Amino acid sequence: MQNDSRNDRFTPEAIDEQIAQLKQGSQSDAADARLVKDLEQTYREEQEEEQAIERIRASLMAKMQPSDEQKVRQPSGELPRRKRIDRMYTYEKRQGKQQWMQKWSILAAAVVMAIVVGSLITVLQLTHRSSSGGAISMGTSEQQTPATKKAPPTDPGIYLGLFNQLVKVDKQTHKVLWRFVVRSDPKDGPMFQDPQVHDAPLVANGMVYFTAWTGRMYAVDAQTGLLRWERNFQADLGPLKMANDILYISAGLHVPGSLSDSIYALDPADGTTKITYKMKGQIMGIFDGIMYVNGGATLIAVKVSDGSQIWATAIDAKGQQRFNTNIYLKNGKLYASSMGPRDSYVYVIDPQNGKIVWLSLMTNSIVGDMVVDENGRIYCGTQDHPYVYAFDPKLKSQKELWKYHTTIGEFFPAPILQNGIVYIGQSSMNALNEDDHLIALDTATGRQKWAIPLKGYTESGKNEPLVLHNGVIYLGTAGGLQGFAADSRKQVLMIPNDLLVSKKDIGDNGSFMGIAITIVD
Repeated sequence: MQNDSRNDRFTPEAIDEQIAQLKQGSQSDAADARLVKDLEQTYREEQEEEQAIERIRASLMAKMQPSDEQKVRQPSGELPRRKRIDRMYTYEKRQGKQQWMQKWSILAAAVVMAIVVGSLITVLQLTHRSSSGGAISMGTSEQQTPATKKAPPTDPGIYLGLFNQLVKVDKQTHKVLWRFVVRSDPKDGPMFQDPQVHDAPLVANGMVYFTAWTGRMYAVDAQTGLLRWERNFQADLGPLKMANDILYISAGLHVPGSLSDSIYALDPADGTTKITYKMKGQIMGIFDGIMYVNGGATLIAVKVSDGSQIWATAIDAKGQQRFNTNIYLKNGKLYASSMGPRDSYVYVIDPQNGKIVWLSLMTNSIVGDMVVDENGRIYCGTQDHPYVYAFDPKLKSQKELWKYHTTIGEFFPAPILQNGIVYIGQSSMNALNEDDHLIALDTATGRQKWAIPLKGYTESGKNEPLVLHNGVIYLGTAGGLQGFAADSRKQVLMIPNDLLVSKKDIGDNGSFMGIAITIVD
């Protein structure tokens, strides 16, 4: 029987030689020597089995050799016995080798199993150390799928600030969903004992943010009306602004003795300060990471990231002209207005450097807030005389495009635009509110298209702007919240104030100062 050259090292002589070499080694090699001795015994048993099979085969072949006659008479479909014996021998030999390989496989599997178990124990130990604050951390895979961020709710509704209450009204049924009552704190200064809500509430991320004359800012749940947080600035607070999920508020403007004259960037989740801008002024607007601040007679542009000043533009060295509340960015230009003791101006400013690129002629009255259309045309009313102006800076003329004039009334809030029509509220100049109107003017010519009487609009018109939403113009009067279809001027909504507010919670704060309106789809 020929031996495979690969098995030469497992001959008895080779194994004896290996055992002798191992015995001359260290004591730690004794286990290896025993293993090799076991393999030697296995090999000898395999050899004896094969030798026995070989003897049986040779004996059978000697007794079963066919004669020539048997060879001739053998059916063609039957294999010769010699071939069958050879096939049986080959099969048995293959089986013997397979048994030998099986033993090696079992041994190899045992070694691999030991490695796997040991590795598993190590991993478990490392994991335990990580979870219990140990120095080793398993970390997370970079391929791990990030959790999907849940979109904040839209919280549809009509949000109103009137008297000392914030009210949410259902858009469809017009029923009051909840009320939040603002109360003054006797511990605060005498200037902050008026709990009237002022300025339109800001709705974002499931919260409603607003301010009151208490010098405080409030955040309530948009679904329930429950207070989430409150911050006491003890200062006159300007209108709230939001940019990139950060709240911005001006504190201390024009209030002697205020604790601070600063602008704050707040975390909307809890009202904590993220950045304090040490500068006096009121935020006019925030666009593309730049905050524009009304510094009285100076317009200041600062980076919201760090508060560093980019530029400052002064409009009156004597300080008699002061910028109005808001600023607008349209078609790459800033639009603003100012007011003085007897005159006012409208400006177009380059946002890159603060340079005034267009200035209107002096108006003989105080300009109120404005609106700018997509073509850069400017529309504004006046606060002390019954005028409405339209300007077109593209014409390179400082003169107004047209001027609408009535004999009585004032125009405080910014106009609103839709389909070539300017809508603006006219307030009375007498205590009887006989001249309150909602007026529609043609944007091209300034001609009046219609006027609707609005008794009791004056106080709201002086303090709060009109709101255009889905073709309906919303405004507040002393009688309640009203809505008019812009295309037909038909009244489509009237909710009396008695239904909007809780009378028992008004208390001594019963003076009507208008209705601040925010509508969310």
